[in-house]
Amino acid sequence: MATRLANISRTTDLVVFASSTYRAPGNYRDNLGAEDTMPGCAWVVPPALGQQEVWGPYLGTPTGLDASASAAQPGEGGIASIFQSGYAESGVLGVNVAQGVPIRRYNKLVAAGKADGSVETLGIAALMDMRLWIDAADQVDFRHQNN
Repeated sequence: MATRLANISRTTDLVVFASSTYRAPGNYRDNLGAEDTMPGCAWVVPPALGQQEVWGPYLGTPTGLDASASAAQPGEGGIASIFQSGYAESGVLGVNVAQGVPIRRYNKLVAAGKADGSVETLGIAALMDMRLWIDAADQVDFRHQNN
């Protein structure tokens, strides 16, 4: 874990905060501006903490983004196919664990603050890239071995 800005190698990429809300497990559909009135949350977590899938685009399974699908081949579901599918920006966010998750406020985009002090708006598909959340991540579907 980086404790100083100098410890972060990719300051222009690393998300340090994003617009968020606290959500219980479930599937949440964008409601054309209703998310603008949702209360914010003081923290936000990446799509996965260790091996636990926390949130992601709802892919049609009861638990949202299924952890067993994260190692799937492109086109078979899970993180490997999120960037190639229409599910990523479908407007339905699957939450598996009660947590602070990104909320789409600005034209259905998430405001994200980066380690270099810049801010940009990102879609859920872009935020699924673990390289945006973990400086040491070297691939889109990076996972720590332990929670």
